[in-house]
Amino acid sequence: MDFPEKPFEDEALLASVRSALDKGDRDQKRQAERGNIEARLAALSTASAMSLRDWWLDMRTNRLRTTLGSVFERSRPTGLIS
Repeated sequence: MDFPEKPFEDEALLASVRSALDKGDRDQKRQAERGNIEARLAALSTASAMSLRDWWLDMRTNRLRTTLGSVFERSRPTGLIS
């Protein structure tokens, strides 16, 4: 929460407090979701965890390949013999 400058309007102070409370609620929900995900990951068997890891690495590699491929296509000079 930002510190309001004096003199401040009541509505501005209330809006600032509401904003801080909303942010706290969002942060708390995000932390609970993360805890849930971590617990579910910890409960995976070794084989399932390895499969998930492999899938994640493939997704990252494919995304990188797609991104870099489009960058290389745009930057490739034209008119050269390949």
